[in-house]
Amino acid sequence: MGIWDKIERNAMGYNDAASAFGNRQLDAFWLFTAFPSGAIIMAAQTNNIALLDLGADAEKSGFYEAFPYFEKLNVPAGTYRGVDYDAPSFQDGALWVANSKLSEDVVYKLLSIIYTDQGIKYMHSQKKTFKSMSIKTGINGIITPFHPGAQKFWKEKGLL
Repeated sequence: MGIWDKIERNAMGYNDAASAFGNRQLDAFWLFTAFPSGAIIMAAQTNNIALLDLGADAEKSGFYEAFPYFEKLNVPAGTYRGVDYDAPSFQDGALWVANSKLSEDVVYKLLSIIYTDQGIKYMHSQKKTFKSMSIKTGINGIITPFHPGAQKFWKEKGLL
């Protein structure tokens, strides 16, 4: 998005970054994780925080076209202490990676179990970010080749 060469980067874990932020050793930190994030909750305990509008910069820079596996996302208002606005951002999807030697039937059966009403209900109960998981969104952002069992499943659902 045109900022990488304008910042001083310091690779560290999320909680270390939140701690350094709290100690005023960092002006900002970047996370690529589901929300709510423990590191951001930790940072918000002792600091006034702001979530940046990454969505507008991503749109303007052509980010979504260059990296089609990312999708728009809003971090809802109230997710973090002191952040009372929706924060436009982006996300990538979680992928199941299967060995190419795994049988088509096994992969097809696993997807058929997860994408039942009961499977989706369970996934939704696990994390807020899983709430967008559905048959309709199941292949969003996937640009890698599908396993034959996954191809069969998603073709049956009318998405391939």
